[in-house]
Amino acid sequence: MANRINGLLAQQGLWLAPGADVGAAAKTVRLWDGSPVPAALRARLEREWEHTQFLRTRIRVLERERQRSIVYGRGETIDQVRQLLRLRAVGPSGAWVYVNEFFGWRRFRNRKEVGAAAGLTPTPYQSGDGSHEQGISKAGSRHIRTVAIEIAWAGYGISRGAA
Repeated sequence: MANRINGLLAQQGLWLAPGADVGAAAKTVRLWDGSPVPAALRARLEREWEHTQFLRTRIRVLERERQRSIVYGRGETIDQVRQLLRLRAVGPSGAWVYVNEFFGWRRFRNRKEVGAAAGLTPTPYQSGDGSHEQGISKAGSRHIRTVAIEIAWAGYGISRGAA
């Protein structure tokens, strides 16, 4: 949402400081020549700001519900989330993504299946005498892959004493 608002402002050569109240600023900000922001743009900025505020409120409510579930909830899913939260680099969002998208409904027999489901498997290239690695396959869940990479970076920072 912030990118959309910033894009609308940038089209008019305007900029607001991060965290500024866009709804209030839309009424007072002026274009380069001192004229007010066009009414249609002001209305759109106000709508985008209202929507942003709605989404932020909704996210806070969902995060509180999630936290309450972690503390007071019962069940296998919640137990799995709690178990992942014991790891230093895993936070509540990462734990929920792993459990709900990965471990909550699948049973893995070995580590290769885990890597394949996450799209973190190697893609070797072999032709004649030559062979080289082409990176990871990216064939699995992009949500899991994203969280895995974030956790790896967080774990790297922790191991280096940055956290």
